[in-house]
Amino acid sequence: MQITVLAESPGWHTDDLTRAATEAGHNLRLQRWTTLAAAVGALRAEAFDQLRRSNVVLLRTMPAGSLEQVVFRMDLLHRLEAEGVPVINPPRAIECAVDKYLSLARLEAAGL
Repeated sequence: MQITVLAESPGWHTDDLTRAATEAGHNLRLQRWTTLAAAVGALRAEAFDQLRRSNVVLLRTMPAGSLEQVVFRMDLLHRLEAEGVPVINPPRAIECAVDKYLSLARLEAAGL
């Protein structure tokens, strides 16, 4: 299985994920957010095509950035998910986790 981890820099967490994936017989590749750029059609970037060929994309970190950068990253995750690539953690869960009002509204709707 091809696992792609979205993170901005390697560290103990990506090293440990790589070790565990290798021991389980999988291939893990680190993809840095800064290598991704918006592109569509014939202009599609190779980095995005590599993400699309993954069996699963694991979101490890979401670096700080401008509103435009964050929106692009979330749109990219939604696009991967729409194309059938499993994304862990899914973009909707990330949106809920960072949006405290949305989190509270969902808890209230669930009766909590």
